[in-house]
Amino acid sequence: MMSNKQQEQTPSPARSKGSEPTLEVVILLVFGVFLFILGLLWFKIQSGELPYNSNGTYGLLLVIFSLEIITLGRSPFGDFRRSWTLIILGACMAVLGTVACLIPGLMEGFIRELVGIFIFAGGIVSFLQLAVGKDQARTWIRTSSIHKHLALALGLLYFIEVLVGLVTLLPSITTNTLTAVLYIIFGISFFYLAWCLQKVTRLNSPEEITASSSEPYDAKTNKKGSFFLFRDTHIPTVVALNFMFGLILILVAILLIPANMSIFTFSFENMRGLLLVILALQMLALGSTPVGEFKRSWLLILIGLAFISMGIISCIVPRLLAGVMVLLLAIWNIVWGSVGLVKIFLPILDGIRHPPAAAHLPPLIKKMIVTQIIVFIGCIIFGISVLLPGYIPDLIQLGMVFILGILFIRLAHVFQNLMVPKA
Repeated sequence: MMSNKQQEQTPSPARSKGSEPTLEVVILLVFGVFLFILGLLWFKIQSGELPYNSNGTYGLLLVIFSLEIITLGRSPFGDFRRSWTLIILGACMAVLGTVACLIPGLMEGFIRELVGIFIFAGGIVSFLQLAVGKDQARTWIRTSSIHKHLALALGLLYFIEVLVGLVTLLPSITTNTLTAVLYIIFGISFFYLAWCLQKVTRLNSPEEITASSSEPYDAKTNKKGSFFLFRDTHIPTVVALNFMFGLILILVAILLIPANMSIFTFSFENMRGLLLVILALQMLALGSTPVGEFKRSWLLILIGLAFISMGIISCIVPRLLAGVMVLLLAIWNIVWGSVGLVKIFLPILDGIRHPPAAAHLPPLIKKMIVTQIIVFIGCIIFGISVLLPGYIPDLIQLGMVFILGILFIRLAHVFQNLMVPKA
């Protein structure tokens, strides 16, 4: 949920008024939106006015859990060393959540119980850590007002988390109305915690925030003294998100093969909702929008959360936003691919008209540019196939999705080599 180092920041007189929301705040807001929407929809779902997709709901939640693990090194049970073991577990969770989301009815009871265990046990462990930790709640209560809010927000969230986990595991122990209210309160508690964390971040100077973060990654030091699966790893957010998107696209392509053979039902609605949520999360985390790169401002976050909300609703309630999701996903990919190609080729054309002095591009940069060009072309074709189904044969669409997945993972590998120093 929150890293110990970030929780233990102390306020400074120098306020960082212009500080942008951190990735941790963004993910807390995403969880809050998910649960708040689920609570609001739950009233009409349980009255029979709206259909309900249990697999889509819990599968999407597992995928969001996995993104939190891979990008922040944080699990439902608290903070652990960001090792390769944790990254692999996060990837496995993403695979399980994606399969559950895309194949209605498969592992339905198991997925619900798994999510229930994560929430229930994670809430208990986190609450105990907060209560008995010598340097946490007791210290915060004695310091500034915002730290008192932080202790209260964490305590409230963990307490509600235990209740929601229990209700998820044993739905019959309470009424549907109380369940909906619990979801809404759980969502609000995430908003409250996000507000507290952002206030704490703004009270710290940039130097203090840097000092309170994890130690700089040293590849040489990290290779010593432990098996590679248990070593700390440094994966930038852009690498993690590209890897996750590629992994999910490959899984979509693989699942489409038996689905096209009518072996099982494939939910295209859930696929669109899941992909839109991941694309919007990428926008929130990196500032990467279909029309270009932007600073992670509150306006950008509100726009991203609006897209995420539509993806969440699409996964929870079948057929409610079917037409809207087709348009959104198609336009997103077409615009993203087109703008990306223009941004790559305009400098090239300008260089042809006005040749600069001879410059040598490193091989990794060349690989990145070529891979991005192919990805952007593939995104345009994918967007067209979503907007105009039937015009592109199913086999070609399947192959294209698989190749896109491979290319996103290749792009993640290139970014990793560019951004992380070698030993």
